[in-house]
This record gives sequence, structure tokens and C-alpha cells, in this order.
Amino acid sequence: MRHQNINKFKVFKLHNLASALILNTQIKTSKKNARNLIRYVEKLITVCIKYHSTSSLTLKLRCVRKLLVKLRSKFISFLLIHVLAKNFLKFKSGHLRIINLPNEECCLISFLYDHERY
Repeated sequence: MRHQNINKFKVFKLHNLASALILNTQIKTSKKNARNLIRYVEKLITVCIKYHSTSSLTLKLRCVRKLLVKLRSKFISFLLIHVLAKNFLKFKSGHLRIINLPNEECCLISFLYDHERY
């Protein structure tokens, strides 16, 4: 059916935006895509927090597999688990921020680290 292809396109767009955000730690996109991307990446970060909070190997393997399915890249999932997620262990949510750019319909999305919180 034709309407299923549109949903696949949206999912692929989220995958690509999420991988670009993880690689660059800051991207410029539209406000609608930014809101959707924040929901998507926050869920991925909570999976990474579960990875660091458990000691069971089966749960850790489940988290890694879930990230590999969502991101489709070993390198990007490794970056998220072992490099970026260590900065987000103290807080449950609010790991990303949207900065509206003046005179444009675009906005910046970036990670919010511990030393930037107030």
C-alpha cells in the first residue's frame, strides 16, 4: 500500500538525523523534525543509561541489539553507549536542547552536558 511507504520514509529520516546528531553533537534542522528527533534520541539515551546501570550481560546485550536496530551502525551505537552516555547518567531526561535561530525557520539541536545545566 502507498501509505506504508510514507511511514518508512519518516523512520529512515529519523535514523539519519539521529546518526548525524550523534556524530556531530549538533545539527541544524526544521522545528518539526527537531521535536520528533528529540523524542527519538531521548529513548535511545535511556537505553544507554539502562546499559550502564545493569550488571547482567544479557540485559547489556539486549540494549546493544536495540541500539543496533535503531541506528544501523556499530560505530554510532558505540559512540552513543561508551562516549556520550557517560555524560547523561545523572539525569533521567532533558539531554537535548533546541535553540531557535533568529530570522529563520530552522533551529539547532545539541546535547546538553552536565556542566551546561543550571
